[in-house]
Amino acid sequence: MTMTRALAALLAPALALAPALALVVAAGPALAAGTATVETETPQGARSMTVRWLDGDTARMDMPRRPGFTLVRDGSAYVVMRQGGVPLVMEMGPMPETAAGTPMAQAPDGGAFLDRHTAAAVVSLTPTGGTETLAGLTGDVHDLVWVDGTGATRTDTLVLSDDPLAVAFTQAFQAFGRALERTEDARADALAGRGLLRYGDRFRLATISPEAPPADAFTLPAPPMRMQDMMQGRMPPQ
Repeated sequence: MTMTRALAALLAPALALAPALALVVAAGPALAAGTATVETETPQGARSMTVRWLDGDTARMDMPRRPGFTLVRDGSAYVVMRQGGVPLVMEMGPMPETAAGTPMAQAPDGGAFLDRHTAAAVVSLTPTGGTETLAGLTGDVHDLVWVDGTGATRTDTLVLSDDPLAVAFTQAFQAFGRALERTEDARADALAGRGLLRYGDRFRLATISPEAPPADAFTLPAPPMRMQDMMQGRMPPQ
């Protein structure tokens, strides 16, 4: 696997979760640490990932059988991997959505993918009266009607909870959304302060625990380099 393909593979979970990430870009207070497992549906099939967080600004996303992990800390996102046994850290900053070889270019439809999954407006958020229990937490089922960046009206079913642990988990996702510089999304205000347990059939919380991960899980094993440097073959100092 080439470096760029490995990088795209590690960013794929965040891109696949674009609808869920968009809901939590609004800032919120730092809450308790914890660990959760998320199940998602992607064009490549069902996937699971582990999300660990120390606070609303420090979080890590791991996927089974992926060559590394994605980390957010101090307002920046990093992809951590190994090449030839040597740890490499890539700092993810602004990049052209259609630049050849970039992870965004390898996402489905590039920038059009984000347009379809970014809400320009929320029409309504309506409780259905039903409840669901996921990862041991009970939430209320809602129908969300929203207009995407192309002008199309979409409807999704969400399960929301006021449980503090669910809110802490959801706000940990906020860090990924901010660091990846997601476009502002109208759903953020509509759902501010709520915990997201399920988003349609694309995202569901499978397990969650208040167990705090070790602080060293969020350290960078090598000096970071930029995407542009990697594409030009420049390596960071060791």
